Amino acid sequence: SDLTMAMENAIAVLSVLSEGGRVPDSQGFLTAAFSLLLCLPALFWGSGLVARMMEEVPAVSSLFAGYMAYTAVTMALQDESVVLFLSAIHFRHSLPAAVAAGILTAAAGCDMRREQEARAALCRTGAPRRPRGLPLLPYAAVLIYALSTVHVFFHLAKGPVIGGIGVSPELMFGFTPSGADAVRAVGAPPHLLSLFTCLLAVRSASSGAGRARPWSAFRLVCIHTAAMIMLYVLLCGAGFFLLFGPGILSPLDLLCRLVLQILLHWSYAAVFSALAVPVKNRAAATILGIFCLMTEDILVDVFCYSGHLRVLAGFLPEYYIHSLSFCPLSPILVVRCALAAGIPILLFSTVAKRRQRAVRAAV
Repeated sequence: SDLTMAMENAIAVLSVLSEGGRVPDSQGFLTAAFSLLLCLPALFWGSGLVARMMEEVPAVSSLFAGYMAYTAVTMALQDESVVLFLSAIHFRHSLPAAVAAGILTAAAGCDMRREQEARAALCRTGAPRRPRGLPLLPYAAVLIYALSTVHVFFHLAKGPVIGGIGVSPELMFGFTPSGADAVRAVGAPPHLLSLFTCLLAVRSASSGAGRARPWSAFRLVCIHTAAMIMLYVLLCGAGFFLLFGPGILSPLDLLCRLVLQILLHWSYAAVFSALAVPVKNRAAATILGIFCLMTEDILVDVFCYSGHLRVLAGFLPEYYIHSLSFCPLSPILVVRCALAAGIPILLFSTVAKRRQRAVRAAV
């Protein structure tokens, strides 16, 4: 690795010396050779120093990973073809995008390190132990997702013309943004929160503690899912309030929509946890969960546009996530939503009980 990086630096020096297609002279080759001789000891000594620093302070590796992601995204966004594409779509947030990539990468590194520590503890003691602390990556992504959502609504509120058609939040999402309507943004596509629920559920259910105590792992996922949704609504509410005003606040309507959104995502957590219990490979379980989300999205469209199949859409959580974004709240909608969310949770409860009985019998 050190030798490759040293050669890379030498090649970079040669590329500068041969800029414009000219062949470097003997002085240029001597400069490249000198740079190689200078880089080798610096890299060997520096890599050892960094390695010792990473052992003493493990968070340093996550910070370095975040900085490398920031540098990589910055370089990619400065490519000429990418610059032309970003100009065509009027994207002017290259620096925030690079910073966001660095933050997410650093958070993922911290999260993976805690997971490795938990696995090491499992190997030493044999007792399953959940990683301590919060899953930083989903919370950091939810923060960025909420800020992006507020930015999108603010841009649409200006009435931009896209493809010759004037668009607005009412046209795109079915409601006027305000502080009181922030909870409706949870159901606005893309459903990133559903994807995070999938990742958390699979990770928790496929861990040692999740396989031994699936119901406890499911409760932990439900807590994190509810916390992410409330964080998202709080950030969107603050942004909408500052940009569009408070709006007409109905506490009961707001509370019902928030509770139902959380309940629907809990049903997702139940489905993904039930899938992860029999599937031992975490990656396979994650891909299967994402496939279920994509299939559900297609089925909702098919059922809703087919009059005689519309009743089948009422069994899919995503149908109600969309409905809570633009439909008036009614007792019938609340009851149907609660039933659609409760059925997967009850099914997972049955699977979890069978799993616990099997574990007890094995013990």
